[in-house]
Amino acid sequence: MVSTGADFVPLTPPLWTTLLAEASRKLGCRVRDTTIADLREGEEAIVLGTIEPAGPLVEGPDGQRCVYWEKRESVGSEASATGGERFWVVDGEGRVLVPAEELTNLSAAGNWTQEVVELATSEISAVSRELSDIKRRLRATDDPELRRRKKHLAKVATLLCAIKAHARGKVHGKGNLTSQAAWIEKNKHLADDGPGKATIEKAVSRLLVVLAPGDRVTVSGRFRMEPMPPGLGSGGGYRDRPTCWVVRNASVVGHDGASADATPPSPERRRTELAGHAEAADDLRQAMGATPFERKVLAVVTGVTLLGGLLTLLRHC
Repeated sequence: MVSTGADFVPLTPPLWTTLLAEASRKLGCRVRDTTIADLREGEEAIVLGTIEPAGPLVEGPDGQRCVYWEKRESVGSEASATGGERFWVVDGEGRVLVPAEELTNLSAAGNWTQEVVELATSEISAVSRELSDIKRRLRATDDPELRRRKKHLAKVATLLCAIKAHARGKVHGKGNLTSQAAWIEKNKHLADDGPGKATIEKAVSRLLVVLAPGDRVTVSGRFRMEPMPPGLGSGGGYRDRPTCWVVRNASVVGHDGASADATPPSPERRRTELAGHAEAADDLRQAMGATPFERKVLAVVTGVTLLGGLLTLLRHC
């Protein structure tokens, strides 16, 4: 039977299969690294590719022409300003559309993470050297000013370690990323002058993420084959509408090594890139994880949905 306009009902998987897929995702099941050509309808996966425009470029706050940008006022905060609408990610074998409204997590493009980590590491070393000198001097004389300086530098060192960990998507000490971001925001004044100021400037005060054509990125989310949005391809009726892959609930991580071409990567090159991006992929998988309580609840949901699926199959046998 051919549906038309008003009575068209898209085919959807049974509820139990949807619940099972969600339970598997939350329980930490492996998210598949794949090429765009090998994507499966409705699956959660991670793909590597190069950004291409899907419309006019926009200008970021720094004057750079790009497909999308976000600006945050502090580590872990919501974007205070954004620009751009949608863009393609291509890998030479296919392309995926990333709508801006589906971006739930955008991590440092280019070498921002590396720069923050290197800068924090350098300043941590400087603080450690000064602390060692103060300890040596305190063994010779009990100077209250030196003790105050030692206490302050110890706090700065902790702040720098937290910023370094946060840039990598990790937690220094106890808590989680949200509580760590709040702690960094509360204590960033410790580095207003002296050691730590450069790291604060780089990581906190000037946090701008830009995605430009040619940038290499890792994209994760749920991939679906959907009708091509208006303005992105030739038209068609309901029978022959052009389609494309679209990623929903997307996480995008920018990487070094921009490449303007979209030739299919060789197996060797792909293995090298996946190995180089392993930490980013692990962070994305960790972000999809669940708390211990959620794991227990979802384990029950998984059992119930499996039983429901079995009963459904038996009824149709």
